[in-house]
Amino acid sequence: MNRSFITAVILTATLFVGLLIEGCDSQNHGNPREEIAEFGRPITGLTSEQLNLFNKGLSEFTKIRAAETGLGPVFNERSCDACHRDPATGGDINDLSIIQTLFGTEISNSFNELISEGGDLLQTRGIGEEIEGCPTGEVIPEEATIVATRQVPPLFGDGLIESIPEEVITANEDPDDLDGDGISGRAHLSLFYRRITRFGVKADIPDLDTFTGIALVREMGITNPHDVVLTISEQLPQGQEIAGGCDLVMDLEASSEELEAIAAFQRFLAPPPRGEITEAVNNGEAVFDEIGCSKCHIDSLATGANEIEALSNKDVELYSDLLLHDMGPELADGIEKGPAKGYEFRTTPLWGLRTRNFFLHDGRTDNLEEAIKLHGGEAETVIDKFSSLSQEELESLMAFLNSL
Repeated sequence: MNRSFITAVILTATLFVGLLIEGCDSQNHGNPREEIAEFGRPITGLTSEQLNLFNKGLSEFTKIRAAETGLGPVFNERSCDACHRDPATGGDINDLSIIQTLFGTEISNSFNELISEGGDLLQTRGIGEEIEGCPTGEVIPEEATIVATRQVPPLFGDGLIESIPEEVITANEDPDDLDGDGISGRAHLSLFYRRITRFGVKADIPDLDTFTGIALVREMGITNPHDVVLTISEQLPQGQEIAGGCDLVMDLEASSEELEAIAAFQRFLAPPPRGEITEAVNNGEAVFDEIGCSKCHIDSLATGANEIEALSNKDVELYSDLLLHDMGPELADGIEKGPAKGYEFRTTPLWGLRTRNFFLHDGRTDNLEEAIKLHGGEAETVIDKFSSLSQEELESLMAFLNSL
């Protein structure tokens, strides 16, 4: 019985034991974390076949990779759940011990990912940890004039987000601010995929199959069928050729079945459960609406008809419009993805907010009020209203946010 299988079994057992835990302490917003019993569960209404695929995906998601199974030559972590484990498998990392680093430069007024220098994602580790003479990781190249960081995204409820029709997303667009409210969100229309995309800080990834394929090759150096379709080459150390004897697996390192299972695990993850709804929470949601937060953080979008009944025609209470918005100079980091500019970011879904210890795309603050005040660009009028709230209104708003 190999090490990867044993580890997957142990981690699977740990997950389901964790689901029985009554509660878990956290420093989040200075309050104890709500019960985590519902985090990491499959969405309700799955068939037995779909539940089996969920569990198979969980096993693949927690599998620890090594050089002999295709890891590298450079990578960031050895398994999916190394970055997605808090407060349960499928979540994120809430202590900033793992954070992504992106880099690039500007050439002729256009963002350049410096692919020849290993860009645009830094892989900090390499299989030199196992094999002498092989890469031990990358460094930010001298040519990079733009460097930015990213928190790891939680995956709970992503199958519901994936199932929201494009027309539901575009219905909330107002790129020219025709209604004059200062909000001019627009969908990310990808020229590469030729459709509306929705996942990622820049909303540049269309679906969970693509997300999985990209993550496997970029974060672990695991080539896979979807990677080939996308013509994304295996990440090499600073763009150089792999030294002889370092790439131990020369063909696809993840099968289509593995890819399908990992994507299905994410697709079938239940959304974050809502916390207790009190009178203060209801009052806070009214404040949230009155000052204009809900213009971007729309409380609910609906899925369409879906062959997976559990995802079909559901209200998705994500508190996001999934659109790109100008967030102003304080948050701008210069990283561009397709038509998404360096100052544009997807409206972050707020569900599960109460489990987070750090906020904004780069986790720059652990203070929720500060994170709100750092919103700029289209949000300036909203932030002015936020700054004018009475103490009672502010406390109600925080109670609402801490219930999400």
